[in-house]
Amino acid sequence: MRYKKGLWLSLAVNIILLSTAIFIFFRIGGISYVKDHLTAQKEYPPHVKIRTDALTLVGKQQKDIVFFGDSHTNYFEWGEYMDSNKVANRGVASDTTGNMLKRVHTVNQLKPKKVFIMAGINDIQLDVPVGDIFRHYQEIVKRIRKANPNVHIYIQSTLPVNQAKYKAHFYHGSYKLNKAVRLLNNQLKTMTGSQVTFIDLYADLAKKGQLPQKWTVDGLHLNKEGYEIWLDHLKPYL
Repeated sequence: MRYKKGLWLSLAVNIILLSTAIFIFFRIGGISYVKDHLTAQKEYPPHVKIRTDALTLVGKQQKDIVFFGDSHTNYFEWGEYMDSNKVANRGVASDTTGNMLKRVHTVNQLKPKKVFIMAGINDIQLDVPVGDIFRHYQEIVKRIRKANPNVHIYIQSTLPVNQAKYKAHFYHGSYKLNKAVRLLNNQLKTMTGSQVTFIDLYADLAKKGQLPQKWTVDGLHLNKEGYEIWLDHLKPYL
């Protein structure tokens, strides 16, 4: 009888431990988390290299305005919306602030009068500490200003995700991502100063701490309505 009780107790403990391990695995992101981190240890995905290589081949003539960032920047046709002869898009989908440091020269070589920066969400998804992301921002600004002391830099707040619609990180807990976004934005606000302006897009594009479903196609990237709000917010600075 005692043997059976011990067997059942051992079985119950093992079930609890297994259930806990499964819960933790999915809580940190499950399969998508593992895929992201395996990719992070290797070379960037092919589309990142294609885009980065392309930016080294296009003209290096001077541009008045440069947009620098990840997919949020990459996916909009800034040159079509404005004057393509004066505007350059230096956005790369899936990019991180660490990788942006490696290609900041593609911004500097254009000798812009204004640079609009937005990034950070990809770092956060890869669990890069907010403090490290902030230091990357500081170094990016430093390198841009060193190359061109007269440039004005606009730091745009990092956008959150929609907690229900962003399926890629459903188990990871989009709430955790959005909490890190808020922490990062609070640090980015402190970067204002001589020729550096913080633009609080979060104030317009976040509701209750997340990106509303009506402004996003997949919980992460903006749709037409989302970009319209972004553009309206930028008008005073363009």
